Amino acid sequence: ETKPFTQLDLLEGSTGLAQSMLSGARPTYGGIPNDANVKVQLLLPESEAAVSPIIEVDDSDVDTGVNNIEIEPIPSVGQNTPSYVLISFDIDSINFKGAPDRLQNHSLSVKYGDKTVTTNMNFEYVANAVVITGLKYLKDYNGSGPIPDGVALDGASVSGSNFYILVETSRAPSDPTTLGAEYLPRSTSPIVINHKGPLNPTDLTKNIYEIKGFKTGNQVVQFKYSGSVTGRNATISFASKSFISVENLTDGQTHDLKDNATGVPILGKYIGFDTLDSPFFVAEIFANGTKAYSTAATGSTTFPRNLTLGADGEINNVLIPIGEPDGLLFF
Repeated sequence: ETKPFTQLDLLEGSTGLAQSMLSGARPTYGGIPNDANVKVQLLLPESEAAVSPIIEVDDSDVDTGVNNIEIEPIPSVGQNTPSYVLISFDIDSINFKGAPDRLQNHSLSVKYGDKTVTTNMNFEYVANAVVITGLKYLKDYNGSGPIPDGVALDGASVSGSNFYILVETSRAPSDPTTLGAEYLPRSTSPIVINHKGPLNPTDLTKNIYEIKGFKTGNQVVQFKYSGSVTGRNATISFASKSFISVENLTDGQTHDLKDNATGVPILGKYIGFDTLDSPFFVAEIFANGTKAYSTAATGSTTFPRNLTLGADGEINNVLIPIGEPDGLLFF
């Protein structure tokens, strides 16, 4: 009974994204003041004398502004234990204080039988603010196919320098492409973040973004939409695991060549290299001490020949020639 309120959510309209006012953090509201709704749920001892709760906001009886009152009995679970009632209701609108003031401080009182409980309803009002209410890491998502539910981005360990996130907001951003991200404390290293579209075309408060070239280590990142005074931080860790995978060859392998074979193909991929798409990244392949292919080379017949990598680091069209006069491999 020390904490009877189990839900105290601030919403923009009756169907807006809920922001709890029970935590220590003061939520931010950016909508029209008259659209500030509150969903309330609390647990109180059962009272035979009570018919319905008496509800007051800011010490004023606002029963006319309260809807959807529900009282659900919760029977006793054993001898000498009290019975309770779960009371739920909606407050249609909160009367903002001031002109309105930026910091809105309100009180809520609920009386049921001989029991009266109160709580604060405090939030920050910033007109037209787009408040980020949730950040999720879409683990194993590659930009296509089924979209996973995601896990909390704050505290997540990402598997690569490029990954996807889901951003939930209190209201639809006027331009979702203006979301920015930066390392904290302030860093000169930019974070590339691209808007990929809404999670659902009918719900523009949930958008998918791709982050590219994320730095290794534990990073604190602030996400914020352009023009917004509020942002949301997340601690993200990334341990780089860069390596080169060769699919068709192993160390010490005996390679059988078919008749008239002109060379040994190389099938593989550069995995986990953060700077793969950088103009300064150079990939090279050597055969018997000779540089056979290089991304810095331009030739197609002389060595080193031009090496091209796919967007995901895949090695394309590499054949190490055999025998004289141009072969780098010999029988």
